[in-house]
Amino acid sequence: MQHAPSASLFDRPTQHRRRNARICARAALAALLLGLAMSPRPSAGFEQRQMAHDGWARPYQLQRPPQLDPAHPVPLVLVLHGAGGGGARALSSYRWDEAAERHGFVAVAPDAMPAFPDQPAQFLANPRYWNDGRAGGPAAHQQIDDVGFIAALIDRLAGDLPIDRQRIYVTGFSSGAGMTYRLGLDLADRLAAIAPISGQGFGARPPARPLPVLYLVGDQDPLTPLAGGPVRLPWGTVQDHPPARKLPDTWAMLDHCQGKPSIEAPQPQVTLERWHGCAGNAEVLFYTVAGLGHEWAGGRGRLLPEAMTGPYTDAVDVTDLVWNFFRRHRLE
Repeated sequence: MQHAPSASLFDRPTQHRRRNARICARAALAALLLGLAMSPRPSAGFEQRQMAHDGWARPYQLQRPPQLDPAHPVPLVLVLHGAGGGGARALSSYRWDEAAERHGFVAVAPDAMPAFPDQPAQFLANPRYWNDGRAGGPAAHQQIDDVGFIAALIDRLAGDLPIDRQRIYVTGFSSGAGMTYRLGLDLADRLAAIAPISGQGFGARPPARPLPVLYLVGDQDPLTPLAGGPVRLPWGTVQDHPPARKLPDTWAMLDHCQGKPSIEAPQPQVTLERWHGCAGNAEVLFYTVAGLGHEWAGGRGRLLPEAMTGPYTDAVDVTDLVWNFFRRHRLE
């Protein structure tokens, strides 16, 4: 999902929040049953691992291609799940497991920490989400160093596997998109490109270098609205969101792109805004998908019920789109 729950979510519940919680619980149960029915069994290249960081055990899921040759390093794609989710489900639901096997790269999907880090994660009461730089949420979670964790994870993976350090990429959905944005700002000298999907970004400090960015959102997304405005989250809280296009506009400014973007229609239901003349041969792409809600288009079906996230469409394969974008870029 999109936003981290605010501290008020964990106060004594009102009758209104109890009603919202019952609705969300039924929706979450339906989504869980749907996910169990649709999720394939992990392939031979799937591994579940964990590493210690800042005193916490941080799980991550890894999908490798059938064969790895130390003489031929391969790209690494980090996949960041949305709030309330987890790495294993994201790797499968977004179909990055298939893409890693088919195209010969390593895909890794770590777990974010729950709102209360010392308690078990639960979708409604204690959801996992990323510390992407926004304000709010329980104080303990605000101290979670997710930037440091991802940086350490990259080093761990590059030490264990033949990873090409010039081809390290990050993509994420919703809360994971916000974290992808933050990593682009803070780790631009280690990443070749990023692709936040259906989420917000926070801050606009200059990155270490111009960074290629692909951003995608659906025009029917109730949690990342194109026009911005108040958004009711699944946890019953309401937050005011800026327009979705603020994210690509910000990156076009940070990458010193020239002029206004050109507008293209690469396929039915898809609009692409492309900025030109960006510094360092970077590019900024903004895709809008008609008829798409807060979902990963082209994945293994919807992530949550339509009442929570809006409509689903497979009019575009987001995983394929993002990988084709990534493969054009390398860190020089």
